[in-house]
Amino acid sequence: MTGIVLTKRLAKSGRCRLRNRCTTVPFHDPVLSTEAYEVGDAKVTCFVSTNYFAVYRWLLKNGTAIFKRVQSPYALVAVLDGQGSITVGGKVYPLKKGQHFIITTLADQWTIKGDMMIIASEPGPDSLKA
Repeated sequence: MTGIVLTKRLAKSGRCRLRNRCTTVPFHDPVLSTEAYEVGDAKVTCFVSTNYFAVYRWLLKNGTAIFKRVQSPYALVAVLDGQGSITVGGKVYPLKKGQHFIITTLADQWTIKGDMMIIASEPGPDSLKA
């Protein structure tokens, strides 16, 4: 199919769950492949990773995980469920469901502790090119 895809039709078909905010010309079903691995006690799932953006879930069940910055200058973080803490530069910050924060380039390493489900996203290498 070529041309503009009507978003109401996509929403009714179940392929677009963005309520009339999904337009792709021509429409293609997205192919998502997840990658799962562990960092300390955390189960990390990478939902999407492109040259422009990456989204991860950090799932921690009463444990501890030490994360190290690889290349992204920042990470946007949202605590979806649970509570715990993050330690950055020796300072401990309490965390609970509903909190959002940014881990900046000043943090080379951080430790999360507790029982939490966190979504973290970061820019990919191509998004930072001028």
